[in-house]
Amino acid sequence: MTTGHEIALSVGTAISVASGRLLCDFGDLHDAVTDLAGWDVMTHHMANEKLMDGVAQKVLRQVPWMAGAVENMPTWPEDRDAAEAAIAAWLDRIRDHHGDEVVIGTGEPLPVLGLFAGLERLGSAR
Repeated sequence: MTTGHEIALSVGTAISVASGRLLCDFGDLHDAVTDLAGWDVMTHHMANEKLMDGVAQKVLRQVPWMAGAVENMPTWPEDRDAAEAAIAAWLDRIRDHHGDEVVIGTGEPLPVLGLFAGLERLGSAR
């Protein structure tokens, strides 16, 4: 985890952070959220809207083209194979235009969430 430094994120990971749509390995997303938050984020914390909005804003503020990419994200076909191919083609076009990764300053840490924060959005296990 880094605080007040810069981190390099793959374009897929950066778009995942900014959009809330998983376009990368979950582990890469979790690492990015932890680095951007500035503290050890547990996976259930990622259900907390305030946390995810905070890390998304760090990416969106620092990457001028990111908001347009998120806003113009295509609607994917329902067929899983077709969707994976469409996502890969879309990400390839973005990489061709903007490169493979972006560098984000982590800035000030976001407020630390309590142990159980985020669980309220996950519902009960009944």
